[in-house]
This record gives sequence, structure tokens and C-alpha cells, in this order.
Amino acid sequence: MTTTGAIIEEYRDLGDRVLALGRTEGRGRGSGVQVEDRYGVWVQKSMYGRTYFGNERTTFVLDSEGRVVEVLRKVKPAQHDELVLKALAGIGSPA
Repeated sequence: MTTTGAIIEEYRDLGDRVLALGRTEGRGRGSGVQVEDRYGVWVQKSMYGRTYFGNERTTFVLDSEGRVVEVLRKVKPAQHDELVLKALAGIGSPA
């Protein structure tokens, strides 16, 4: 997913911060694994009849207190920014 400069400005205008976590390599031990396990995004997947484990594409929207207020699962990249900005606008900007 590529976020354009215009979209980045929309995030900034809301006064929000965005943190992205991802894994592009094998699942080694470390802090990334703790995050995956805690948020339940390390899931069994299947493709072409083969099953394997990997990260589920998931976005957690948090309020200014750090509470999860919305979970967006399996969002198509083309729709991601629109859905996140809508969710952020709905909770208001952090103080």
C-alpha cells in the first residue's frame, strides 16, 4: 500500500499519528511476535491448497487514551486510507 502525500496531509490535519507494523520475513522471535500474538493477527491462512501462518492485514484505530475503538480486518489497500480517516474523524483528534 502506498499512501500519497495528499492523504498524509489529511492525517496531519486531523492531528493523528499513524504507526505501521509489518513483517516481510520469517517469524523470528522478538518484539514483533509479541505484538502479533497480543493482537491476534498471526493466523492460519491458505492459498492454492497450501496452509501456512502469516500476518492478517489488520488496522487498529486507537483513541487518545490508547484504547482500541475500531478494528479493520482484511481491508483492501485501495480502501484503507478512506476507512482509517473516517474512523479517526469519528473519534475526534487526540488532545
